[in-house]
Amino acid sequence: MEIKTYYGDWDPKLNVGLIWECEEDKDFGVVVGYRIEKISASVSCKDFGPKLYYFKKDKSVVKYRYDIVIFLLTKEYELEVTEVLDISEYKLVFPTSKNYSPSRRADGIYHHDSVWEEIEKGVPIIETGDLKKMHLPKIISTDSQGLPSRIELYEGLAIENQELLINSYLDYKKHGGGEWPTNDQIKSKVKEIIEYVNSLDSEKIIHTYCVGRAGYLVKRAGRDDHFHMTNYKTIQTRDKYIHSLVELLHEENYCLGSNADEDYDIIDKDLTDAGIKSALSKYSKEDHVAYLIADYYNGIENDLFYAECYQNQKPFYYNTRCIENEIKISIGRNARSMTFTFNEECKKWTLERYKEFISQFNQKKWPQHSW
Repeated sequence: MEIKTYYGDWDPKLNVGLIWECEEDKDFGVVVGYRIEKISASVSCKDFGPKLYYFKKDKSVVKYRYDIVIFLLTKEYELEVTEVLDISEYKLVFPTSKNYSPSRRADGIYHHDSVWEEIEKGVPIIETGDLKKMHLPKIISTDSQGLPSRIELYEGLAIENQELLINSYLDYKKHGGGEWPTNDQIKSKVKEIIEYVNSLDSEKIIHTYCVGRAGYLVKRAGRDDHFHMTNYKTIQTRDKYIHSLVELLHEENYCLGSNADEDYDIIDKDLTDAGIKSALSKYSKEDHVAYLIADYYNGIENDLFYAECYQNQKPFYYNTRCIENEIKISIGRNARSMTFTFNEECKKWTLERYKEFISQFNQKKWPQHSW
């Protein structure tokens, strides 16, 4: 399979925004996006605020104002964008690899196993790790069995307001409940937790704990190469109780690189063995069951609290048609919060620019400057 990835500073990039207009019987729509520009060698990009774009569409296509969409921006100063897809059309994938670190793939770029598996299938995805990365694989051709044989891969890294929009969608997906479960549902869940813990080979899982550091060279045509370095402390499980027994870490950094730099992945055996020994000494099957049951109840309370906040404050929310001056939602009892600001001044700005935008659109006159 041939996969070409567009990842350079001036290559097409994926962007996140909100639908402003996408009505029936019109052959175009308007989206409010965010200008992400390179500002210096040390600071690669910055969110410079909202900007209006248009996209061509079939007259039967309808989207609602404030729907979150991901779109492809071919050039920074162009007004037309393509590949406008609802964020729900992107699969959510947590980046994981058997060897803990991403590996160099056929496109010459480093990707985690779970991410690369979906890319090869041609599935649009959002990485849900610390960094919110978007990947849109476009299948150019298929083989005799109908499988992708050539793919063009477009990517984007969500920062600032873009990341906030993605996080609001992730919170919607995570806290989409709002009803207390029945007694039968609770009994079934408790039974499921007990059976899960009894069947688990906890010692084997704890022995997957690993502490190390890795580095790899990223080639950048026409620009300085980068050497990426990662410090990691990982374990191959998503079990929250086992996570509480070990120290987890994922730190990334980079510097200028060259062909003389060699990839490496070094495991710190002493720290790894110490972490495993400590976790084994602290593990208790009874504590494991109690921890997961408590987490289950906390999750229900969080969902109910989130639903109450939504009902009372009418926050900016996926598929919601209202915008308050400033929205703040506290999720659960851990003082975590999600904020999204779209105040009256910003709404006024958008309305004024929208009128100017439509006037220019109808006259086919495009400004050379960026709004």
